[in-house]
Amino acid sequence: MEVYKVKERRKYQRFTVGLPAEVETLDVDEKEKFSLVTCDISAGGVYFRTGHVIPEGKQAKIQLSVLNEKLKQLTGLHGWIQVDGTVVRSGSIGMAICFGGECQLFGLTGSETSNGDRRYQEAI
Repeated sequence: MEVYKVKERRKYQRFTVGLPAEVETLDVDEKEKFSLVTCDISAGGVYFRTGHVIPEGKQAKIQLSVLNEKLKQLTGLHGWIQVDGTVVRSGSIGMAICFGGECQLFGLTGSETSNGDRRYQEAI
């Protein structure tokens, strides 16, 4: 019996984590906006398991909520990350978006999130 090794093509380590996210298409003629949760994420992109998919090749803006107690302990802030990307894989169960361009990290003070995640999500 032969064993074949598959070479890992990914450039960055993936992390299985569910971060709340807002994904908005950057198409001028047909803007769409979805509230999703990440399935996994890396420095190079993100995968969402969802039935609301954007066609491959479309540009999107992604805002990821970072509501993490460790981050708050270290910085005193909760925050969110905003990055643009391109949909590289899209199917009936999800889509993958490759990050492109620069990433921005924004911080919010604890008082701005005192009413919980819902109020925080409305702020972004």
